Amino acid sequence: MSIFVILGLLVCIEAQGSSAVTTVFLQKGDDLILNVDADVPEKFFYVDWIFNKTVVVRFADNGDRSVHSDFTERVEFPVKKFSVKLKNLQEADSGVYTAGAYTRQGEDKPLAEYKVTVQGPSAGTSVYLVKMVVFSVGLIIMVFAVITVHLMEKFRKHK
Repeated sequence: MSIFVILGLLVCIEAQGSSAVTTVFLQKGDDLILNVDADVPEKFFYVDWIFNKTVVVRFADNGDRSVHSDFTERVEFPVKKFSVKLKNLQEADSGVYTAGAYTRQGEDKPLAEYKVTVQGPSAGTSVYLVKMVVFSVGLIIMVFAVITVHLMEKFRKHK
């Protein structure tokens, strides 16, 4: 009995700790907007979006921003401050993206974290979609046939 209580507490603790991480599953070629919803310190030096120890985008306190050369053609900046839109994601873009603010006093403040998984289209999904389309078309034809027979019966009765 006590083992279940301990496991329940662990699940609750894990759920509370993981609330800051946004998990996202995307298809290859999709776009993703990375948002900063946390409060950025008033006197920040810069805000970075980091992926695999690489600074993808840096926002400086003077309004300048710089983009890593690997992402230059795939980054846009939505209206929301410090947010980044990554375009045409590939499987290699899977991983953890973190945003952090760094102050002139040397303090850093985590702002956002996204765990991103980019998957290629699976054959199972394609086969499923084809089956659904075939089923839907068959259903439409069957309903059309039933309506036609019903209308024909009505016309016969009225003659």
